[in-house]
This record gives sequence, structure tokens and C-alpha cells, in this order.
Amino acid sequence: MTKQFLTIALVAMVLMTACNQKTIKENPGKTKTETITTDSENIISQSLTDKNGNTLKMTFDNAKDIVTVDFEGEKTELIRKRAASGIWYANDRFELRGKGNDIQFRKDGKLIFEHQDN
Repeated sequence: MTKQFLTIALVAMVLMTACNQKTIKENPGKTKTETITTDSENIISQSLTDKNGNTLKMTFDNAKDIVTVDFEGEKTELIRKRAASGIWYANDRFELRGKGNDIQFRKDGKLIFEHQDN
């Protein structure tokens, strides 16, 4: 009986300790992420920098299901597509895909920007 009680107490302590620990995610590269939410919860601006120092600025309008992308001085508007997971926006020349802060931006099928959190 005492062994059962001690075993249960030990398992409970291990579970409580495991649930209270926080995971620290480090980003050793030169990537930068900035997210700005405006007064309207439907518009969210995010800026990502890749390992080469290129910056991709995105303004998501969730009410209209579009994103405006500014990359190297070229602005374009993309329409939301149905993605199984993450995001997917596209027009006839550009495509923006990603999940979380892992983003790929393509122009005419060629990858021109990629940001990945490590």
C-alpha cells in the first residue's frame, strides 16, 4: 500500500514539474520578425527579414481575404486560397505560403524570399 502511494505521488510530481516548464526557442540567425495589429482586428501587418537581410512586409486584411506584400519596392495584392494548414495567398504572378513565421514567397514560380524560424 505504501509503495502504491509513493509511486502515485512520484508520478504526480513528475507530471506537475513537466507541465510547469517553459520551452525557450532561440533564433541564432539574422532573421527578424515584427507583427503589428491595428485597431481593427481584421488588419495585421507583419515584417520578416531573411538570412540575407531582405525584408518582406505583409499587410493581411482578414475581412477581405487578401494580403498586400511589399518586397524590394514592389507591392502586390494576393488573394487567400484554401490551405490544408497554414497560409496560402496567390495571384497570377506571385504566391505566398507558410505556417507560423516560416514563409516562402515566389514570383513566377521562382523562390525569391524565404524566412524560417529555427
